[in-house]
Amino acid sequence: MANLQGSLQAQCALYSRDPLQLLASVNCHLHKHTEIERYVTVFFGCYNDHTRKLRYVNCGHNPPLLLRHEGAIERLDATATVLGLFREWEGSVVETPIEPGDVVSMYTDGITEARGENGEEFGEARLLSALRQNHNLEAASLLGRVEQMVEEFRSGERQDDLTMIIARSR
Repeated sequence: MANLQGSLQAQCALYSRDPLQLLASVNCHLHKHTEIERYVTVFFGCYNDHTRKLRYVNCGHNPPLLLRHEGAIERLDATATVLGLFREWEGSVVETPIEPGDVVSMYTDGITEARGENGEEFGEARLLSALRQNHNLEAASLLGRVEQMVEEFRSGERQDDLTMIIARSR
């Protein structure tokens, strides 16, 4: 993770306007400087307040969930392969409008793979339900509510990190 963060910071100055060039450079660095079986998934997004558009590249990460203000769900699916695993890397940038009231939730697999008493996973369906039930809350409160629901569901020790970012458009 430190290798990824350092590489992203170093490359941003060179390729700040071109996410594909930035991520290709990061991929090259990771491929050269990490063990052959190591790779990372990344969701890289840039939001423009003036155009109200989110441009993103999803490098094999769990698809962030875009909950539209009217209730529709869009998955921001992979547009590229993971970083660091292959020498050659290609991807594409996708652009989606963000309307007032829309909520974007980005999360690690620790959220959806949290296990309950019977071994069942929390799963994307429960996550979607939590987001829909609490859609009108402010971002921080929505995040807190989802975290509470995961913790109430989960039994035993944490097996993975629980990381989530929620952004609400105004």
